[in-house]
Amino acid sequence: MPVQYMYLWEYIVAPGKADDFQQVYGPEGEWVRLFAGAPGYVRTELHRDTAEPTRFVTIDYWESESAWKEFRTRFSAEFEALDARCAALTLHEAEIGQFEPVGASHVAESGGHDRAIGALRDSRKILEGIFDAIPVRVFWKDRSLVYLGCNEAFAIDAGFCAPGDVIGKDDFQMGWHDQAELYREDDRRVLESGVPKLLIEEPQTTPAGRVITLLTSKVPLRDVNGAVSGVLGTYMDITHRKLVEEALERERARLKQALDDVKTLRGIVPICSKCKRVRDDEGFWNQVEKYVSDHSEAQFSHGICPACAKELYPEFAQDK
Repeated sequence: MPVQYMYLWEYIVAPGKADDFQQVYGPEGEWVRLFAGAPGYVRTELHRDTAEPTRFVTIDYWESESAWKEFRTRFSAEFEALDARCAALTLHEAEIGQFEPVGASHVAESGGHDRAIGALRDSRKILEGIFDAIPVRVFWKDRSLVYLGCNEAFAIDAGFCAPGDVIGKDDFQMGWHDQAELYREDDRRVLESGVPKLLIEEPQTTPAGRVITLLTSKVPLRDVNGAVSGVLGTYMDITHRKLVEEALERERARLKQALDDVKTLRGIVPICSKCKRVRDDEGFWNQVEKYVSDHSEAQFSHGICPACAKELYPEFAQDK
């Protein structure tokens, strides 16, 4: 009977578990033996990603959607028990989607298979193109805070050549291991609360050892049942913007101080009518030149006027 229904799942296999995973999920594994007891089951295919060897896709073929749903109802307990036993084999699993042949009802199985694989391949290429084109870093982790994927820019920031090199690692294995616990604390809060953390300013140590400033946002990832299954994050480097902001703040403070000084000189200046000393804000009496120098950009040069010269040095003074 022609295949009318295909069910696709994606998996990231835990380190060292690839052989065990293939034995359980492959064409002769435990999942196939469970499916085989249900009417309407056709076959299962297991595919490995050539670019990311820890990433697998399964395609389960059924005669109809109703046959799949009947299996899930009839074998619900067995399904949940096997799924729980297999949890240790993977870091991540997600439903890709449910597919059916299009066109005439007599479409051959191979045609439906080719369309499902083609749709999966095209969808993945589109997503990779989007992630690599956007001007931010993108990453996602499972509940154990192990990286499941990222875009190319993030991989380079982490000191690697490609996103596949990041999968299966945690923050302690990145160039920013000094900030690992800071990042993971935010991750845990998102996982526990299910509430996003947006626009967090935080430091990051680059592979070259330079500390930069990031603007980071993190949101919970949810599985098909709505449960929080991981964290999706993005960030951008705002180091240049922070340096400009700090320089502007310093200049603003300098200008404010200059304006304050000018305002002081424009106000009432308490000056002694005899000695001409000026009282400052702290109550001390200063020479007028010191007061003016402290409260403005003015500087003094000293000389002597003719009247004072005649009084102080009459022997050198000449009558005019």
